[in-house]
Amino acid sequence: MNFKKIFFLTFLVIILLVPNLKAADSTNNLKIKIKQRPFTLNPIYGSTESELMIINHLFENLVKYDQEGKIVPFLAKSWEVNNSASVFDFILKEDIYFQAYEKKGIEVPQPERKVKAQAWKNYFEYLAAPKNKSPYADLLKRVKGYKNYREGTDNNISGIKVIDEYQLRIELKESYYPFIYNLAKKPMAIIAVQAASENKFDLKPIGTGRFRVKNFLKDRLLLEKNKEHWQKNNLNKKLNSVNQIEFNFANLDFKNDYNKFDLYQLNTKELKYYQDHKNYFNNYQLKQKKKDFYYFLALVADEQNNRTELKKLKRFFKQNKFKLDNNSIINSFQSENELLNNSNFKNNPIDLIDNHIQKNTLALLNINNSEQSRAIALFLKQNFEKKEIDFIFKKYDWLEYLKSLKNNNFENQLILMSYTYQNQFEFIFDNFYSTSSNNYFNYKNKRLNNLINYLKITSDSAKQQQAYQIIAEILAKDSPILKSFRAVDNYLFADELAEKYLLNY
Repeated sequence: MNFKKIFFLTFLVIILLVPNLKAADSTNNLKIKIKQRPFTLNPIYGSTESELMIINHLFENLVKYDQEGKIVPFLAKSWEVNNSASVFDFILKEDIYFQAYEKKGIEVPQPERKVKAQAWKNYFEYLAAPKNKSPYADLLKRVKGYKNYREGTDNNISGIKVIDEYQLRIELKESYYPFIYNLAKKPMAIIAVQAASENKFDLKPIGTGRFRVKNFLKDRLLLEKNKEHWQKNNLNKKLNSVNQIEFNFANLDFKNDYNKFDLYQLNTKELKYYQDHKNYFNNYQLKQKKKDFYYFLALVADEQNNRTELKKLKRFFKQNKFKLDNNSIINSFQSENELLNNSNFKNNPIDLIDNHIQKNTLALLNINNSEQSRAIALFLKQNFEKKEIDFIFKKYDWLEYLKSLKNNNFENQLILMSYTYQNQFEFIFDNFYSTSSNNYFNYKNKRLNNLINYLKITSDSAKQQQAYQIIAEILAKDSPILKSFRAVDNYLFADELAEKYLLNY
């Protein structure tokens, strides 16, 4: 009897000490604190970190990236590309339904919510429609008929064709295999266009995802499980057991309120407080989630001096092996290998940094005037000066920064660049194709241009890999990029549920 009483009291103490963990397990609900309030949940407009995080739970694409950075089917059962990489044929899964919704106060029957090829055509035209003013409309600019549709001379995009109920064809104006990457981007995830005329659609849009919007309040957003989801019976999927997710974006006192959540997204100030008081946060751990956002150092110089200066800087970085960690920069960054070695670029290993640099060389870094860029620049300045290298950096507001880059006003200077990349083709094309609008380094290599052009027209994966390998060898010798850092989000998570079910979803 005494043993039973002691056991009961011990169990009760455990429950009282960790009510948040038990609540998450017993109700299958997740409570998540995020840094920003979302202003829209419509994928044709969503742009902030918070919006994209939530949109990821509501909507799905024809294809997606797997954990190795490869494109795989999602709502498409399969797809084929013709030999000239100008026609993409998709066979659609037949068990996909839009989430339940009402139209004019009447619930739309499930058979009318089935996602067929016509629904995809309707959505892509909704995305491209000039009246909707989506910043992502140009994702479809290579499709036949896009220009006429945008100009109003045609009432549909002729290159998007419904072959039958579950076969969709997309014809491009010219060969361009990398178009498949566009289809994996979140603005290309389907929504129920027929529901778009309803009030507050941007705050309660209808998609096909695992969750749907239950309620959008002033300080929080509630998502509920989509009981009709096509993977509802797949027990291996990580979010199947979660019934509701609450995203909270109220202004809270971190020290007193963190334990109300299963997952807490930290800002810079909160991360520093956590690192200074780790023992205070019982039952919580720090988890970092890598993002597709990269910061990288590159050299801008005239052609005559570029190779000499580049060699000096590469030698310096090789010898000193700069590393970033959360003890040296208290914000959301971690050290990474060179950009082409990261994530989706890992099949193209490039060692961009080699040899040694002379001391007392002046290093000048230009940055846009953001908190993250200033933190990285300050860290680099401190490390340069430890090696007796004079180092200064200039801060620009965004417009001034872009103007200077466009006008090529930088002479033998380092620039801290920042971009979002999900695939290696976009990174290579943006920064190294001679006529790219983002080629701020004036990098020119005729052979590289030819290889990039070849990647546009071939759908043969083996030939693509061979081309990427040759590109890697070229860039290893004379790429202006010196070092890269990959952004991360920092979270406190309360238990295995929060770590497993959200961060790796």
